Amino acid sequence: MAERPQQRKTAKRRSGATLKDAERRRLAATSRARRGEETARPVAWCDGGIRGDRAAAAFVLQSAKGRVIAQEVRVVSAGTIEDVECAAVAAALERAVELQIDELEVRLDSQVVVEWLTGVRRPQKSGRALRLVIAQLSKLGHVSFRWVPRDENADVDRLVWSALSE
Repeated sequence: MAERPQQRKTAKRRSGATLKDAERRRLAATSRARRGEETARPVAWCDGGIRGDRAAAAFVLQSAKGRVIAQEVRVVSAGTIEDVECAAVAAALERAVELQIDELEVRLDSQVVVEWLTGVRRPQKSGRALRLVIAQLSKLGHVSFRWVPRDENADVDRLVWSALSE
């Protein structure tokens, strides 16, 4: 009696494609996040701005379903724009700690600050503003940082500029 070849339970993956299911899930989640679809965790939208000798840092904290659960604008000391952006991130993380949020995705439109926070690049100067963020990070569970184009961060940008124009 001849043996029949066993049929595959799943379709054969094309060559050059990812072979691991975990990698495919991670790629799909990244793709959804790029398109702005709902994430599985709360999101903090952060921005900062400087006009003359005034600076403002703002954040909007959203639940995983997209409902605004906190927002704040702070007038901060005007240093570099990176310092002001870090102040916005630190304020958002501080509020997340107060609200007992364990996981958070932080989105901001400063590529330099995202690279600082993800360890891709180190600050050229003292990094004082970065220490404020790191102090809050130790109080939270998992926090991820993601750069977004400025137009996706328009709501928080509007908060910053309205505070600076007062």
